Amino acid sequence: MLKGLTRTSLALLLFACDDALPPTVGDLGPSELGPDAEPDAGLDAGTRDSEAGDSEIPGPKKRVFVTSSRFNGNLGGILGGDAKCETEAQAAQLGGRWKAWISTPAENALQRMADVGPWVLVDGRTQVFVSRAAMIDAPENAIRSGASGDPVNTRVWTGTIQDGTASGHTCQSWTSGFPADFAEQGASSAQDVGWTSTSTETCAGSAALYCFEQ
Repeated sequence: MLKGLTRTSLALLLFACDDALPPTVGDLGPSELGPDAEPDAGLDAGTRDSEAGDSEIPGPKKRVFVTSSRFNGNLGGILGGDAKCETEAQAAQLGGRWKAWISTPAENALQRMADVGPWVLVDGRTQVFVSRAAMIDAPENAIRSGASGDPVNTRVWTGTIQDGTASGHTCQSWTSGFPADFAEQGASSAQDVGWTSTSTETCAGSAALYCFEQ
């Protein structure tokens, strides 16, 4: 059948057959792919990655509670106060590291706190202080939740006035339970500066402690 074709006719026939073949997907432009066609996967993935960017992951919140236990002013020093916070936190299986909000003439409560807020109650939602700097102002919500989430409305040993520094009374740096010695107290129900400073009371009395996760 092809014997009668000249070389020129054969070349023209092959060119016509090649031009009649359907184009491949890679040869088609976007408008020719059709509505249901998938675009080039490699190009699309790269575009999506560059447009998405890095999503911001918020840091973990820290917790705060007031102890259910009450103590006289002899806490065993400032570290003894921290140990009492640790004891209640571990009993409630909270984990973490904890410090008591108490001052001595040598160490202010505000400076004892790591700047790692915000702090929330143990429910994980109710914000109390957005940062350490906010502790010298009124709490957003009263700290009347114990380590297990139980409501606790009590007086609290602080030895600390509104600006986060030591008052003139700290139960001899938390080593005295004698009636003749005194310390500053706050109230766990207060949603103003009274959270840390409401009155000065005898060290023979009993009060709770605020415990802040570090």
